[in-house]
Amino acid sequence: MIWQRDEIYVIYDGECRFCCACVKVFQRLDWTRCFLFVDASDWGRIQKEFPALASFESAEALCVLENNTVHWGFFAVRRMLWKTPLLWPVLVVAYVPGAQWLGPGCYSWFAKNRYRIGCNGSSCK
Repeated sequence: MIWQRDEIYVIYDGECRFCCACVKVFQRLDWTRCFLFVDASDWGRIQKEFPALASFESAEALCVLENNTVHWGFFAVRRMLWKTPLLWPVLVVAYVPGAQWLGPGCYSWFAKNRYRIGCNGSSCK
């Protein structure tokens, strides 16, 4: 599939309450309506529309597809922040020196421990 220039596909774990809560925040703040959210549990749609994600594991990382570029985890969140003007102040933290090394580790910790911070869905166990 060839993605439209202004569309950003956000593939998230729709069975995770924490992920769904984060998606709702981004939906509310998406003034330009550039985000198209896709629940990763709709595996048929993922395989059909995004064949490059054949090995995608929604429980491990958020995925953002933009202009035929794939961003994962921390870098996906950082890309979403760029497209959400009200959250630009958070970009300061996402770009502090060392963030490109520390960010993925922090993201991974949150992904693995999200059941402790508000998710009790089956995919978070």
